[in-house]
Amino acid sequence: MSSRILDDLAGLTRTAGFRLALIYSSFFAASCLALFGLSYVTLSSSLAKSDHDALLTRFWELAGVYQDFGTEGLERAMATQVEQRKRRPVFVQFSTADLRQPVRFLRGQWNDFDLTQLQHLDDAIGEQWLSFPSKSQSGMELEVMSLKLSDGLLLQVGQTTDERQKVLARFRRVMLLMTLVVGVISLPSGYALARRAMRPVRSLIATINKI
Repeated sequence: MSSRILDDLAGLTRTAGFRLALIYSSFFAASCLALFGLSYVTLSSSLAKSDHDALLTRFWELAGVYQDFGTEGLERAMATQVEQRKRRPVFVQFSTADLRQPVRFLRGQWNDFDLTQLQHLDDAIGEQWLSFPSKSQSGMELEVMSLKLSDGLLLQVGQTTDERQKVLARFRRVMLLMTLVVGVISLPSGYALARRAMRPVRSLIATINKI
């Protein structure tokens, strides 16, 4: 019995309908994968832009505080943020020509990142972006924007990409599940469509055989 079933399956794979269904299913699956890939790239780019815009907004907020209240105002603003805990931790560091070491807030929060490159930006001109990978969490980075203000103070503000990575990880899981569903559905659907498309050909062959 099992031998007969295997023979029937082998015969099925040699039919024109099955080959047509396989081609249709492969094309459909490839199209879905391309669409998913494009959606992933678009989502990743959109989230990165949103994070950068939010970081720029935060940077200029702190720059405004510094212009109005000096470095003491920056310290008060960061202390208020820590007390309220309404926002994700923000990396903030500033340095001036008369400071031997830059002043960094929430210093213990950033031990997972190698930030030595930030010490070589004292002469930075214009807006600069740097990314620092996490030592313990794969895929997570700390993105830092640096800009020297008009009075010579180098202000550096950054934020981790953990929230962005969580969204992308969820999207990848959904994309994988959808790919599996497409793979399961596309072959029988393609075979059914191929059989319907081949029906006139089978009728013609049957008529010829009768003649």
